[in-house]
Amino acid sequence: MTRSRIIFLLIVTACIGLTSSCGVSSDSWLRESIDPDGIRVVENGSNPRDWTGELPIMRFEDEAVIGEGGEGDDYLLSMRTSGGVVGGGPDGQVGYTERQPPELRVFGTDGALLWKAGRDGEGPGEFRVPMRPRYVTEVGWIVNAPTLRRLIVFDEDGDFVQNRFLDQVPRARHFTHLGYLPNGDFWILAHRSIQGEMGQDMAYYPVWVQWEDLRYVQADSFEHVSVVKDDRYTYMYEENPANMTVDGQGRAWVNCVFPYQIEVYTPGGADHWRIRREYESTGFSDAYRESVEAEPLMEMEGEVWYLRLPEAQAAISGMNWTGNDEMWVFQSAWIDSPLVQVDVFSEDGVFERSFLADRSLRGMPIGADHLWRSDEAEDGSPLLIRSRYWFEERD
Repeated sequence: MTRSRIIFLLIVTACIGLTSSCGVSSDSWLRESIDPDGIRVVENGSNPRDWTGELPIMRFEDEAVIGEGGEGDDYLLSMRTSGGVVGGGPDGQVGYTERQPPELRVFGTDGALLWKAGRDGEGPGEFRVPMRPRYVTEVGWIVNAPTLRRLIVFDEDGDFVQNRFLDQVPRARHFTHLGYLPNGDFWILAHRSIQGEMGQDMAYYPVWVQWEDLRYVQADSFEHVSVVKDDRYTYMYEENPANMTVDGQGRAWVNCVFPYQIEVYTPGGADHWRIRREYESTGFSDAYRESVEAEPLMEMEGEVWYLRLPEAQAAISGMNWTGNDEMWVFQSAWIDSPLVQVDVFSEDGVFERSFLADRSLRGMPIGADHLWRSDEAEDGSPLLIRSRYWFEERD
């Protein structure tokens, strides 16, 4: 074998090894990279969405309805249902936090009320504004009482167990999302305001907290501009979502504000990696922008406040971890439709497929073959609906 042939083979072998170590697939659609800050990135390819009819649509078969006009116990749900007031329980149950009167209600898969717990007050098992009910396998039902800075625990029969006070957890007074591990350890997405170059910014801090002793680890932060001032007015940005969802391994997935980028943190904050996907941002129509920005929002201390839309819409409006060990990522592009595109990622951050679904699924409990979703009755009152689901290919 000639010397030139040997050199050629060595170069090819080195290139193959380098490609494998960088995680580049044979079709160049998926690869890994390292950002300048040293964080590993799973880079996913371009968006395959096609609103002309190529994406499958999620279809439903309703099994139970909760709310005025629903089947079983007709409980009036006083506020629009969302991930902040609804949480999944054992055996397909659903927990709902009502505010008038303040209590936790747990319903079975047939829509019947199983029990209710809690009441207005500041004592054991009491709350003022109950939020974000979640069932945690080794703990029970946990309700967030943010105005009292505590988490309240009930068992599977609705009996009060304990209060967990959050005073020793930094920034626990201000957080947007809360997610639990099976043993009760939890993540919070805390936030605070800081002064930036353009105005008032909002900084987000994922914080991991141990259940037993409330020891905590604060992870990296990221920021976005929320308030901007010019010579005459103060503007408040609208529709800047920053969402956090905890997966089956206890990792916190936190999306950035405008780019299609998701930060993934392991329990204890020992590891941090991110997911990106090629994404073409969507702007706002001139008519919609003018309708939102033209009218004053409020006047306070001599300042006139307006809403100002950013140049483009945020890429992600929410995420749900499902019973199929998948992360469903809801895009937030404004379309003249009740449907929204959902991108499905594996636990390794690899994009697998997309489909169209009702926007009301965001933040709702999703099982392997069923889900809970929100809807409205004919009179406009909110409903909770348990449904079987499947995907229908479009012609």
